[in-house]
Amino acid sequence: MYGLVILLRVPYNAINNGEWHNKTGKDPAYDIIDSIADSKLRPIVERLIEIYPDTLKAIATKKVVAKNYREFALLADLRTCLDEICAQEDILPLADVSGIINQLVSNNDTPFIYEKAGNRYDYFMIDEFQDTSSVQWQNFVPLLHNAISQSEEAPVLLVGDVKQSIYRWRGGDWTLLAKGVQREFKEVNEEPLVINRRSSRSVVEFNNRLAKAAIDFITADITNQTEEALRSKTISPSFANKLTRSAIEAYTNFAQEVKPNASEGYVSVEVYDKERYFEAVINRIEELQSRGFRAKDIAILVRHNKDGAQLAERILEHKNNPERANNYVFDVVTEEALTISTSSAVRFVTACLTLTFNHSDKIALALYNEYLQRPIAEPLSAPEQEFLYSLALIQPEEAFNEIMLHYPSLSSGTEIPYLQALHNQILSYGSKHTADTALFMKWWQESGHNESVSLPQNADAITISTIHKSKGLGYMAVIIPKCDWDLRPLPNSTFWSTPNSPLSANITKFPANFVKDMANSEFAESYLTELTMSDIDSLNLLYVAITRAIEELHILLPNTKADIGEAVKNLTGVSKDGDSYEYGTPHTFSSPDLKAHSPSFFNTYSPTNKVAVRYTHQRYDQESRGDNLQPREFGVLMHRAMEGATTMEDIARHIEAIVAEGIITAEEASPLKQRIAETLREHGAEEWFDGSWQQIKSEREIVSEGASWRPDRVMIRDGEAVVVDYKFGLNRPASYAKKIRLYCKLLRQMGYQNVSGYLWYITLGDIERVI
Repeated sequence: MYGLVILLRVPYNAINNGEWHNKTGKDPAYDIIDSIADSKLRPIVERLIEIYPDTLKAIATKKVVAKNYREFALLADLRTCLDEICAQEDILPLADVSGIINQLVSNNDTPFIYEKAGNRYDYFMIDEFQDTSSVQWQNFVPLLHNAISQSEEAPVLLVGDVKQSIYRWRGGDWTLLAKGVQREFKEVNEEPLVINRRSSRSVVEFNNRLAKAAIDFITADITNQTEEALRSKTISPSFANKLTRSAIEAYTNFAQEVKPNASEGYVSVEVYDKERYFEAVINRIEELQSRGFRAKDIAILVRHNKDGAQLAERILEHKNNPERANNYVFDVVTEEALTISTSSAVRFVTACLTLTFNHSDKIALALYNEYLQRPIAEPLSAPEQEFLYSLALIQPEEAFNEIMLHYPSLSSGTEIPYLQALHNQILSYGSKHTADTALFMKWWQESGHNESVSLPQNADAITISTIHKSKGLGYMAVIIPKCDWDLRPLPNSTFWSTPNSPLSANITKFPANFVKDMANSEFAESYLTELTMSDIDSLNLLYVAITRAIEELHILLPNTKADIGEAVKNLTGVSKDGDSYEYGTPHTFSSPDLKAHSPSFFNTYSPTNKVAVRYTHQRYDQESRGDNLQPREFGVLMHRAMEGATTMEDIARHIEAIVAEGIITAEEASPLKQRIAETLREHGAEEWFDGSWQQIKSEREIVSEGASWRPDRVMIRDGEAVVVDYKFGLNRPASYAKKIRLYCKLLRQMGYQNVSGYLWYITLGDIERVI
């Protein structure tokens, strides 16, 4: 049937002009052919031509439906299963709440669910109203009607801008602000804010002209599409007129006025070859900073997060380029564009962590070798294996530090922010979960790799943001590096479509792919509506982007053909690589401050060398001689007796407290007191507890060069400092004295001139002077 319908395009001339055969010659058979054609063939062909449009529409509709009908059926089955589970578990999906509320408030002037809100609140304001969805609006309407009926004033304030509606993909419906509010309420006072109080004169004037050029471009595009649909009779003239007016209605009174005393401002447009994209951005950044703009005054606005991530990575690479001028700041700050896993250094560290517990992981080995610029399948050497396997015995944070120390190239360069973000992730994970490398890497593969680098917002750094995230903000200088997006939705993107006539009694909406066939199908109106709304979305994105600029706007156009880019080119006259356009006067600031503030090095230290992990019981689990007490119990009790004591009376009270707690008896306490007193007397150390010291620091940290130490007791008096460490074992390792010497060295660095250090072997009843 499809082939026959296509062939029917040829007989149109035969029906209209009687051309049933070749008339270049004379043949008696021609008269017979004409007679048979007029009497027999003509009615058949006329009937086929009559049904041709409907048949073509049916074929196109079937092609559209055939692509997604299985997915549609699967969605229906999944919804049925979801409803059954929710009923069994007595739960409700959050996404269903708006729909349920809508059912409750429909056809009800005073819905009961709003009784408390309507009685408690007299005034309502909805900000960013252009992003409100139809369902949300329908839910609000009864409450707003109630407020209006109870007040003679204006109790409802709706704030929004149709031209900044860029969240239709989230359900936002700008037509509510454009037309819906007027339909719903009898009296609406519109107060447009026509004065632009953000931007300079040149930026405002250029934006007005560009918006007008873009509207004309989009209106022409919509008109062409609707005229083609009218010729094929897939839409009505009234529907075509409605679509054509959409862009015009959205941008009614779009022009803004310049604020009083506005600065001159400056706008530039430059066309570059796509291979020069990064070069064009860097040149613009340097040119702005050379005129005194700080890095934090500059914003680069992109359409997609992936564009921002790529640009940020390239800028950070350029920052570390030894050939670049070092008086420019190339630090960047962004909320979402810097994904941690895009960093080669992060991929290397996570590969090392994986190899600690999974020695045969080929992907981890490939990433490991890639960073070291070796063949990806090259096996680990014996020293590498020994190092990486040793990391399996320590916690992820310690393993991270060891990796940073073992590979010094990681500790400097452009990827420090990424490594800091990974380090923060490891710390955060360890504070909430078991500090295990294998478990951390499992979490990393599932979700951690999607996290983003977040740099301080107050740093002197260039902002890289998507246009969506920039809405409502302002920047001194704005760069739009790829102002070249198309108007059309992405090919084969899926959207919910409403057929001109129901496909069946139960199907009023269908998930269709955006393809050209839709224009000749029962989905023609949905297709053209989506096309029109997509056009307006693209225009709104441009409008939001260009209106973020306060002082200067810089548009960079790739030398390609894209709809928005063509609109800019039509206005400015630029067309090929190297062309440029300027409007206004570049501003120059005095005494520019071009110093970078981001870290250039990642400071770390080896936890195995600087910090010794020692559990409480390990400190006292050495042989000692306590009367009736076990060795560990003796050490613990003696430490409690000495802790924080300034006099012998304090020690006695501490021991009595231990007796009161029932830990030891009074008979066991007496030898403890006696042993302490005898040791102090025999070694002339009674003054340690005579109360004459100005300060006594018990187990207080001394921090130096990123590491910390904690001596048991430091006594300070008139510039003199005495440090004492308590030991409860029977051995005297050399490390004890070495640590006392370190304590004394640190105290001298703190300014104490007369410093001495002692080891008190309480179990042995001996005090050893080290210094």
